[in-house]
Amino acid sequence: MHKLKELTVQDQRRRRLGDRILRRQSRGETVQFHVEPDKVRRVPPSPALLLIYGFLLLILIGTILLCLPIASRNGQFTSIITALFTATSAVCVTGLVVVNTGEYWSYFGQTVILVLIQLGGLGFMTGATVLFVLAGRRITLQERMLLRTSVGGGSLGGIDKLALRIVGLALLLEGIGILIVFPRMLTYFDPLTAFWQSLFLTVSAFNNAGFDITTTGTSLVPYSQDPVILLSVCVLVFLGAISYAVMRDITTIRRFRGFTLDTKLVIVTTLSFVVIGTVVILFSEFTNVGGMGGIGIGDRFAGSFFLSVASRTAGFTIVDIGAMQDYTLFFLMVLMLVGGASGSTAGGIKLNTFAVLGASIIAVLRGRDKTEVFGREIPDDQVRRALTIGALAIIWIHITIIVLAAWEDFTLTEVFFEAVSAFSTNGLSTGITGDLSSVSKLFLILTMFVGRLGPMTIVFALVQRHNPARYRRAQESVRIG
Repeated sequence: MHKLKELTVQDQRRRRLGDRILRRQSRGETVQFHVEPDKVRRVPPSPALLLIYGFLLLILIGTILLCLPIASRNGQFTSIITALFTATSAVCVTGLVVVNTGEYWSYFGQTVILVLIQLGGLGFMTGATVLFVLAGRRITLQERMLLRTSVGGGSLGGIDKLALRIVGLALLLEGIGILIVFPRMLTYFDPLTAFWQSLFLTVSAFNNAGFDITTTGTSLVPYSQDPVILLSVCVLVFLGAISYAVMRDITTIRRFRGFTLDTKLVIVTTLSFVVIGTVVILFSEFTNVGGMGGIGIGDRFAGSFFLSVASRTAGFTIVDIGAMQDYTLFFLMVLMLVGGASGSTAGGIKLNTFAVLGASIIAVLRGRDKTEVFGREIPDDQVRRALTIGALAIIWIHITIIVLAAWEDFTLTEVFFEAVSAFSTNGLSTGITGDLSSVSKLFLILTMFVGRLGPMTIVFALVQRHNPARYRRAQESVRIG
């Protein structure tokens, strides 16, 4: 008995996991469970990409509609390149055209262009948000972020109301413009044509598009002696180029000291460009018979003022741009490259970007470590973003110049002017757009698209990718200059 107990203890000591298996009959049916592996969730596109997709969709729809025979006056199909170029120019509110808008396109085609201008000028997502609100649809967080990118700011909570106010203000200003311009148009056209001309011109002016439907194809030259029309266009272009945020500050705060730094920079730079532009254009073209040298002195002052306002962002003109002096054209290129305010209907690298770059240069020249203006310090990351936008804009413009110069036989000044006009979505031209080859037109289409959405998407991408470093490396100086 003692030996048996000892063996049992030894067996228990030697027993290992798995030596003894207890089998028990299962009761009932065996239930099988099918376990699926976790699905890889797709990361939704960023708001910047959605904005690009929206503009591409508008361009695609516009191209298809403009290709239809009903869109042209001759009742024939329009070539894809012509329709694509026109649709892109309208959506990007550029104004460059390869055919005469008033002579080639029918009322249907002009209506398509007008709708594209309105949607492209106010921003695709702004119009879509208004439709969602009117239909009772809730605006998602991603759509709010996209809209904030499109309009250039605003809190996420009230972004839908902001979109409604922006569209409402735009329609109000355009309506006032029609009421002012329509009586003057009656002196040139019958009532129906006068109303259509007034509607098209005011929408194009507020959205800084530069499109016109005069059959002469010479922009606003037929109205060069009409101060009511020219002044109305200047006011609409000016308001559209300073953005809703600036107009809100001006109407609600009404004191320069109480304005935000952003509003102060826009107002100061805008007025500076208007004054400097008027003086430079007046003196450079004062004796140019092909430009403004052949009109009266008072008209020369008015013409210079109009060009400094309307030609800087919208592309309207009352003189032959191709007949202007080369140094005047280069000065206009600078104005066009800067463009209007962030979040406005105008293009360019934006006044805000230019102001930040200027303030940064002044700070360096004064030996300051920080960029300060109007008693406020601008964050270093915003200075770097402004520098990035400016550098990339110059690089892209030079690439465009190289492509156009390689394919075309025009002068370098004409090619340079066309490239800057396309990137800044300005629309001014020396008259070579319609004579460009298909390759050059396609590259200008890409340039207009990049110029319209490039600065906006770059800023948003930089903000989204902001990842502060958790450590710093050793510093080492390099030679500068």
